[in-house]
Amino acid sequence: MRARSIFTGECPTNDSQFLLNISVDLVFNLAWGYRGRNREGLIPAILEGYGIAHTGTDSYGCSLCLDKIQTKLIANFLKIPTPNFFCVTKDTWNQFKDASPLPFPIVMKPSSEGTGMGVTLISSDAEYRRTLDRLRLLYPDEPILCETYIKGDEVTVPMLENEQGLYAVGVLSILDAKGKPIELYDANIKTSHTYQKRLSTLPREVNEAVESYSCRLYAFLQGQGYGRADFRIAEDGTPYFLEMAPLPLLAPYSSFNLCTSLKGMSNEEVFQQIIQAACRRYKIVSG
Repeated sequence: MRARSIFTGECPTNDSQFLLNISVDLVFNLAWGYRGRNREGLIPAILEGYGIAHTGTDSYGCSLCLDKIQTKLIANFLKIPTPNFFCVTKDTWNQFKDASPLPFPIVMKPSSEGTGMGVTLISSDAEYRRTLDRLRLLYPDEPILCETYIKGDEVTVPMLENEQGLYAVGVLSILDAKGKPIELYDANIKTSHTYQKRLSTLPREVNEAVESYSCRLYAFLQGQGYGRADFRIAEDGTPYFLEMAPLPLLAPYSSFNLCTSLKGMSNEEVFQQIIQAACRRYKIVSG
């Protein structure tokens, strides 16, 4: 099939005739959804159900990557370091509601949110109980992930896909307003933009390790086309996997865009690689 058109507009999901009658070869999917732990898999699932090709990861991979607990379990299986953790669910509430089994400091976060939502650094039993109550109220249907806080550098690794498979574009460091390693990359910091980003100056072996871990893990999670992995780098140089983003933001100010730009890639090159990866997957002849 030769590609004629790529649809990027809004899809009226309440109108099934729209999808039945749509005449495109490929949809460039940028939709994060709006509700539930499978929200990022919603549009891919609809498109797959109607037999419409799309860019990026499929519905299964999107839903799996959004679950921070499952991705950490898989990272452990692949022997990729990740902070020690436990999760508070409806079944384990009584077991964990009064005290953390991990020593402080720890980081608490809902298991299936993005953009730093709910991410909180905890240093005492009182903070722990107060935050647990707050997160349970805000996210009643989600387990609460609690993990050891890793003091050190925060880095993110954008990935693209070429004919040889997934590859890491580079490693981007997230710094505070003074250019120091950021303590916690939470929603307040992200929305206020009180941070700096630059290509990592960590030792080469550390950068190579996080690049390798990112691609191995994303491939195992069935990631396709493009994605982003986030890590903390401990003071001894050990990388610890935090979470995976199957549909990372591609806006001009995003970590993904900044890293590709700093590595000498134009926006057109990035989008072309994402489209070409989808064309290979669906056996669409582009041009």
